[in-house]
Amino acid sequence: MKYFVVPAVMLSGFAVSAAFALSDDVEHFVSLGVLDGYTALSESEFTPAVGYHALIDDRHRWGLGVAHSMKSDYTTTTGSYDYVYNLDSKWAIFGGVSTGYSFAKRDDGVLAGGQFGSTFEPVENMKMELGYRIHDTLENWKDRDMSRIEGIYFGFSMKV
Repeated sequence: MKYFVVPAVMLSGFAVSAAFALSDDVEHFVSLGVLDGYTALSESEFTPAVGYHALIDDRHRWGLGVAHSMKSDYTTTTGSYDYVYNLDSKWAIFGGVSTGYSFAKRDDGVLAGGQFGSTFEPVENMKMELGYRIHDTLENWKDRDMSRIEGIYFGFSMKV
């Protein structure tokens, strides 16, 4: 059941966001980042990530991302939603939830989690982001503490 519910909720959320995409107040971004933290298969490792997100009405951010852990050959694909609170014209803080799927030598499965952090816009159409993210594979949610992927991440986003 959980293998159906989580992806169905995720796809429903993106269908709703597509409806918002018809609004004039949507900004589209592509991003490149790195995560350094703990993964299910390794204590700490460098994890590059790429993504796309749409910022709707400067408050709601919907995203798609892929991250690949170099050392353990662990890949995650995620969809996320963040609520963004703008502190001023350059700084914002955010918090949100995400879900997706993880691919690894073991522990493949649906994952869920969240993230929070801050963004800074040093120049127009470019943002830098610093945050904390945690995901847990639902298959091993209760059985193993190290079924999760967590850590601090840093990224750049460019408006397209």
